[in-house]
Amino acid sequence: YKGCLAESYEQPDLETVIVHLRQDVYWQDKEPVNGRQFVANDVVYHYSRLAGIGPFEGQDPSPQCGARLESIESITELDTFTVEFKFKEATPNNLSLLLDQDSYNYIMAPEVIDAGLGEDWEYAVGTGPWILTEMIPGNMVTFEKNPNFFDTEHQPSMETITWRIIPEGSSRTIALQAGEVDFIMEVEATDIPRLKEDEAITVQENDGTRMNF
Repeated sequence: YKGCLAESYEQPDLETVIVHLRQDVYWQDKEPVNGRQFVANDVVYHYSRLAGIGPFEGQDPSPQCGARLESIESITELDTFTVEFKFKEATPNNLSLLLDQDSYNYIMAPEVIDAGLGEDWEYAVGTGPWILTEMIPGNMVTFEKNPNFFDTEHQPSMETITWRIIPEGSSRTIALQAGEVDFIMEVEATDIPRLKEDEAITVQENDGTRMNF
């Protein structure tokens, strides 16, 4: 397994996972974090807050994911780039808890939470390749390329990208054929034949077992 923010991990015993963070990761250059380095304290703060342990002991755990994190006994910063997770008991789920791509594994900056800005999109700040710069709820979301993104092998190929929210399937197809958007997802099955006939459009199909209704 190769993580995004972690370069490696080790398990000295069945109740312990030690995570070694990358040392070239920086938060996006937005208030109130201002592009500082991503460090172990960010990880400790994030998981402790969600689980209601450590400095957040006595506070209610996150209603969304606190139950999933209740197996964590403690989270400790061993040094600037190393975090130790101690679990209450040895279970097969201990390691997978930290590897799952669930929402609780997307770390929020302590400065944002401390300032009470966690639900304000203007202060949405991460470490990834795209910076959220504009949002009109129910209409569109715009991202700009993060010039300080750490992964040099996977840099964005565009400077700006805008996601338009078009709930109605046939409206998405019309927007695509009119050149108003560059691509669409969740194409209506009834629209696929006509899109295939359009020489200006490429239809990408993938085999799978998932069904949407």
